[in-house]
Amino acid sequence: MSAGNTNILINIWAASQEAKGGVVDPRFPDARGLHSTIDSIPLGDILWEDFKVKYSGEIPEHAPSWMTKEYDVWFRNPLDVLESHVGNPDFANETDYAPKKVFGRNKKRQYTDLMSGQWVWGQAVCFKPKKYNSFR
Repeated sequence: MSAGNTNILINIWAASQEAKGGVVDPRFPDARGLHSTIDSIPLGDILWEDFKVKYSGEIPEHAPSWMTKEYDVWFRNPLDVLESHVGNPDFANETDYAPKKVFGRNKKRQYTDLMSGQWVWGQAVCFKPKKYNSFR
């Protein structure tokens, strides 16, 4: 989520607390404070990376503004995040390590976490073992 949208949500939360007569003491004053707190977590040592994206299709005469803007995308390398998670003993009994497909009542596939995603399913190696009479 962008810092601007994060700031909007922090302000909405503070306003809702004030409207209820509660004490307005946001845990984070703004997006920078939130990100600083996240980055100070001892296990949060995976570096942020970024790239820019921009619409590259044909732009009509009265194009909406999003078609002409350039956007920053910030992320942490998903493979590094996964390796950090798998290597953390705190999660030893909390994680599914096998790919899975989850379906709702309507028989539609649901994506509930990383292990239910298509990418992880595609990474799995499924094979039928050959039958051997003996091992030499």
